[in-house]
Amino acid sequence: MEGASVGDIFRYEGEERFRELERSVVERVAASGEACIVATGGGLPTWSDNMEMLSKAGTTVYLRRSAEQIAARLTPYGRAKRPKFRGSAMPSWWSSCGATSPSANPTTRGGASCSTATR
Repeated sequence: MEGASVGDIFRYEGEERFRELERSVVERVAASGEACIVATGGGLPTWSDNMEMLSKAGTTVYLRRSAEQIAARLTPYGRAKRPKFRGSAMPSWWSSCGATSPSANPTTRGGASCSTATR
């Protein structure tokens, strides 16, 4: 499904297939050895050992936001583009995502915290 949207891949091939395709991109980027910036969605670092692979390949920056903060920032268009948000103000799976309170982290600024890891 080259050129397909994320929503189409989720709809026609499923999340598992989307994560496999996403993983293959991470593998290619990590193996290239080229200096680059990769901006991921929230699912990529939580799937398999993607975060470990990214951290081994270079510097990673993690912006921590609670599920509620992310949901509040999404426009109706943004929600419609995200397969897990379709038809829901707050997906049921968010209650199990383990979101942390930004106020618990002293490096928090404006509701987001930033962590970095280098190889």
